[in-house]
Amino acid sequence: MQPNDKGIDRSVVEAWIRHERRRLALDPQFLQKNFAKRIILDLTAIPIVIEGDEELAVVAIVMDTASGLILGDCFGTIDDAAELQLVATRIALAFVEDMRPGLSYDYTGYPDLDLILPPSRDAINPPASLLAASRSLEIRAPGTYAYGQQIVQTVGPKIGRIPLAPRKTLSVQREKFARSRKVADLDPIEASAFWQREALRHNEPILLALEKAGLLRADRPNENLEALLFALAEFLASLPDI
Repeated sequence: MQPNDKGIDRSVVEAWIRHERRRLALDPQFLQKNFAKRIILDLTAIPIVIEGDEELAVVAIVMDTASGLILGDCFGTIDDAAELQLVATRIALAFVEDMRPGLSYDYTGYPDLDLILPPSRDAINPPASLLAASRSLEIRAPGTYAYGQQIVQTVGPKIGRIPLAPRKTLSVQREKFARSRKVADLDPIEASAFWQREALRHNEPILLALEKAGLLRADRPNENLEALLFALAEFLASLPDI
């Protein structure tokens, strides 16, 4: 990558920022103050090819940006992106509800929410319920260079051992990429299981850091994260089919 006008290599700066975010994600005080403060819903391609399909698989991910914890995810194909985002959000809601007796953190306000719409969806005015459940709300329009960027900025270019391919999520060249650089050609069940193993691998040290920070205890549960995810799921379910 060429240096910018000030002679600073942007890739070096971005790598340093990711390093600092990973460092902070292990800091107990930072986690206590910032866990569940900002939530993202993003979509990215990954170099796995489902057997019989020439395109890259994609995953929808709901993530806490302070810790990098994957709250919910769903694996599939780009044609089902809207459903993947909805399922990932519902999984995140179920995860938070299951963890509720043990989740306790200092931030008790409504979370910020950053989400990107599924392909072929135009900009849309958010419903009052979603606005009420979020401190700030950013809904981004779909685009080749929009998908996956929030995930990469938060946790870097990999989930577990699987590299992310965000710029190939909508790229017209994704079929060529899939033929030449695929990680695995698996049947749907094996492909999904492969992704789930790496998502768990990603989450394991984060859950340990949350436990060390004292965030997995039984007092003072925060219901605002649940309210946000519930409103988000309702919003996604209301989007018209394309």
